[in-house]
Amino acid sequence: MFCTKLRIKKEMSLKDKKITITKKMRPIRLAFLVDKEDKRTLHEVFRVNTCLWGGVYNPIIPFFKKIPQNWEGRHFRQPSAPSILKGYLNAFDPDYLVAKEKQKLQVSLFDKERLLSFGEVLNIKDDYHISFGVDITDLYGQLYDKDFKFERRHPIKVFCPKPSKEIALLSACCFGDFPSSKEMGYIKKNYSHCFNSQDLAIDQSNFLDCLLNEGSYPLRITRAELQASPRGWRADSSIFFIDATSWLDIVDYWNLRAVGRDVILLPKQYADSYIELVNKIIKRNFVPYRHNKDMMHHTNFICSRSSTMKEMQAFSKKLASPGKGAISLQHWYPRMWDEWAKDKDHVELCSIMAKEDSEEVLLDDNFLRFKDISPNFVDRYGGNGKPRWINILRFKDFYNRYDCPSVFPRNLKDAFRIFGAHSFDKAWISSEGINIPCKHYEGSHFFKIPTNFKVFEAWLKELGFEIELSGPGKILLKIIDSVGGIHGIWTFQKEEIIKLLNDMSHAAVESEVEGLGEGVSKSKVRGKTVPVKKWKDLLIKLDHNSPEIAERHFKNLLNFKILKGGIFLQCPECTQHTWYALDDLSDKVICERCLEKFDFPIVKPVSKSNWHLRTIGPFSVENYAQGGYCVALSLRFFGGHGLSNEMTWIPSFSIKSIVVKHDFQKLNLDTKGLWQNLIDKDYVNERGCVKPKFWVLKHFSDMNLEQAFVSKKEEIWKILSHGIEADFGIFLSQGRLDEIKPQIVIFGECKSFNEFTSKDVNRMRQIADNFPGAVIAFCTLRSILTDREKKIIAKLARRGRKHFKAEQWMNPVLILTGIELFNDFEPPYCWKGKGASHNAFADNWRVQDGIQELCNVTQQIYLGIESYWTWYSNKHRIRFGSS
Repeated sequence: MFCTKLRIKKEMSLKDKKITITKKMRPIRLAFLVDKEDKRTLHEVFRVNTCLWGGVYNPIIPFFKKIPQNWEGRHFRQPSAPSILKGYLNAFDPDYLVAKEKQKLQVSLFDKERLLSFGEVLNIKDDYHISFGVDITDLYGQLYDKDFKFERRHPIKVFCPKPSKEIALLSACCFGDFPSSKEMGYIKKNYSHCFNSQDLAIDQSNFLDCLLNEGSYPLRITRAELQASPRGWRADSSIFFIDATSWLDIVDYWNLRAVGRDVILLPKQYADSYIELVNKIIKRNFVPYRHNKDMMHHTNFICSRSSTMKEMQAFSKKLASPGKGAISLQHWYPRMWDEWAKDKDHVELCSIMAKEDSEEVLLDDNFLRFKDISPNFVDRYGGNGKPRWINILRFKDFYNRYDCPSVFPRNLKDAFRIFGAHSFDKAWISSEGINIPCKHYEGSHFFKIPTNFKVFEAWLKELGFEIELSGPGKILLKIIDSVGGIHGIWTFQKEEIIKLLNDMSHAAVESEVEGLGEGVSKSKVRGKTVPVKKWKDLLIKLDHNSPEIAERHFKNLLNFKILKGGIFLQCPECTQHTWYALDDLSDKVICERCLEKFDFPIVKPVSKSNWHLRTIGPFSVENYAQGGYCVALSLRFFGGHGLSNEMTWIPSFSIKSIVVKHDFQKLNLDTKGLWQNLIDKDYVNERGCVKPKFWVLKHFSDMNLEQAFVSKKEEIWKILSHGIEADFGIFLSQGRLDEIKPQIVIFGECKSFNEFTSKDVNRMRQIADNFPGAVIAFCTLRSILTDREKKIIAKLARRGRKHFKAEQWMNPVLILTGIELFNDFEPPYCWKGKGASHNAFADNWRVQDGIQELCNVTQQIYLGIESYWTWYSNKHRIRFGSS
């Protein structure tokens, strides 16, 4: 229980910058863009992936301008063709996109430098026929040396598929197929030599039996030396009921397998021939859960888009169920392109990994050098100088310091630039981390770790903003650096400590000191110092009346340079008392008041009551370090509890719109020209409707905008020059370390013990307008809000509940008070015993519910408004007139 209280830490130099880097190695993930019904290109894709290590996990993205009629049926709202394409790219997050005609793809959908043609992946004219991937023959040699050159007690059967013409495309999808060109014949030859494979004729009568019982085949071998781990809920085994002649069904099966689903193909044309085999699969799957013997695993039948539920139901009635619930029928294809549905349909992209490593490194002026992880079966050089595998890099700094970001915004344009000019070649940021394309065996990389500010600066620049830290923000950096990072903030994480530090900075502390000579009474001094005894008594009270814990706490306050020791001495000349730091003491001391020198009182020892402490550095700044204490505790809340395993943060800052300000400067406030320029650049339309991004124009939405530019141009320029401010910004990674979830952006407004004003709320509304999806946090060191605060924040909170995308609100509003910020325990434990409104959620909320649900709860507790679902139901009732 007292683990968090004891704070037993090894002493370390705050200048030591050690971080942990985790490295994972996997094959390159290529996504192939194929036109609908283009079976010839589709077959070529199967052949290419048969030649690549990890090819079975390379997705195929169907490309069409008009959505097929059987895409989702009548059960779900039909998405648009561009949204489906974008959804597939977001779901699979490929390293490179391969297209037959690159010009078909919109530039905004994918990084053009990672857009390839088929000829760039496989070209028989190059020295190495395969680029952008590891040649599968390298893996064949590894498997031969390790397993197949020895005579085994239980031989591994390997066959080379020889399908009939009718099922050639389906066979290539399931078993793989080798390229037909003479130059690529070496792959099939090596396959036969290394594994002593036997040709196996495959037709409609033995197709499924070959897939399940006849051993290994070319496509299955592409996943050797790889570990596929599901993310999120592990779905039960599935049987995909398809039309064997449907192009779309074949692609759908390939993609189900590529995301890591345990799925078996069952063509409906000859499903009746496999009833006995399917019954065995169902019986094999019908076993109890490991940790709950009352629940049984089942076999899930998925209806393809070219089949009907009626057909699948008719077939299921012919099967023998081993028990209740052994078979389930799913009428829809899992929507992996839908951000909301892919989690519910259990088609989150699995984690593919060949090797991983973790090491603690000492940074040298923020520069880092490391060797990448390489497959041990590849040649040192190959692939025509193109990337052959991927290393995924992640930084982990336990102290959450400012100069070591852990979370990066996904798909940041030209991300490699923020790592320095001599960094790795064209690295990019994906949902997994920093993706480093590797060309040579055990290559090394040397780059600079950016500060958190550089990460935010690059991200905001892409969105059309420039950023600069404010004065209070720079003070906060000094505070956090002094305590060694976010996790050191616990040192002053008590209301009484913060108030005493603030009193000391304002010279508002009254204390007694002894005078010079015998019989002189103690005199009261009002200043910036506090007796050592007063601090120790306070710490004992706060640390469970434990002198041992309080002593360690006191040492940390000194070691972190929050407090500095010294003594009060009385000048014999002017009789004034002056505080002297220990560094300033010597045989002779100088009085600050009369500037006379006098001897240090060695004969009469200094009384204990004259030993005082004083704040130093940023802790001496008035007004609660200009609000820095509240911001620091807010950052610790997000980085120190179960809400996140990683975060990247910046302190108080202001941002300005680059594009609008640039136009204003260029046109020298020429109103007519500026107005037309705004229309031409799509900032506003001809009717004067403002694009959401350009917040400056929204100030004048109550009047004609063209008139506003005539009468209010000086005011507009003032707004542009000033910008908008926030007390902190955070990129937060939710969930477990290996989960792929979009990072959350959080902007915060902090108050120490003052009230939030309408100006504060309007400032956060401006930020919300420019950053849809961002969480807006109001943080205060007080335990309650006033009625006026509740009213003005509640309006923004309800506005932020509007739908943005998937299950995400437009701008969730979070309220944090001293109850959360001063507590050592995270919600809901910190709410217990804090009142009826808190107790209502103390047992009903979990950290795993996520930050959006935390917003919902804190809005009910501190604003007194209805829950999100009550609000949604009322809105739905009003809109549709239902009772």
